[in-house]
Amino acid sequence: MKQLRVLLVDDNASVRRLLSEVLEHRGYLVTALAGCDDAHAWLRDNQCDILLTDLGVGSMPDAEMIPRARSLAKEAKIIVISGCGVHRKDEITKAWGADGFLAKPFLSSELFLLIESLTIQHQTSSG
Repeated sequence: MKQLRVLLVDDNASVRRLLSEVLEHRGYLVTALAGCDDAHAWLRDNQCDILLTDLGVGSMPDAEMIPRARSLAKEAKIIVISGCGVHRKDEITKAWGADGFLAKPFLSSELFLLIESLTIQHQTSSG
């Protein structure tokens, strides 16, 4: 099984550091960036399997950030992690094109379960 590449986008350095450590310990290759502008620039030249992003992490509205990331990372599974967007979960996943949503705070086991379910779905549908 190939090692999954995760692009983590969060403007909180402590969250980036903690999630990076947890994901790397689980065997994922992690690139952690502070904002959507950096993430979009990175995605122009790189690919990821999972894009894990907070809301409100850049210069563009969230409703534009996720579709733009999707256009750059067509095969990636996009998971939004946020403490403030819980009431908009359906909008975020259906209208904006995210594949999953986790409300902060969350357990690492919840994150891994979501990642695994999304990547298994992708393997099943593409294989």
